[in-house]
Amino acid sequence: MKKKIVSKTNTSSTQFLENSQNRVEIMFEQLQGSIRGLADGLLMANEKLDRFQEETTENFEHINKRLHVLEGDVSRLEGKVDRLDGKVDTLEQRVLV
Repeated sequence: MKKKIVSKTNTSSTQFLENSQNRVEIMFEQLQGSIRGLADGLLMANEKLDRFQEETTENFEHINKRLHVLEGDVSRLEGKVDRLDGKVDTLEQRVLV
């Protein structure tokens, strides 16, 4: 009688361990799939971020070039304003004399 109980217990334990192992393997495969999905998503996000950074850098370079041109335009206009101020001063002196 004891042999049958031990045999049944060993069989039950073995089946339980096999079932547990199968469940763990399935969970491990699902976890690997999830990790793979996260890694793919992270890779895509990094690629988008890299493209955004390149585009932003190009845009800032364009803006800096345009700003440099505008600074030159402002300097030339300031020079013209200074010359006009000088001419107005000269005209005011002539009119007042």
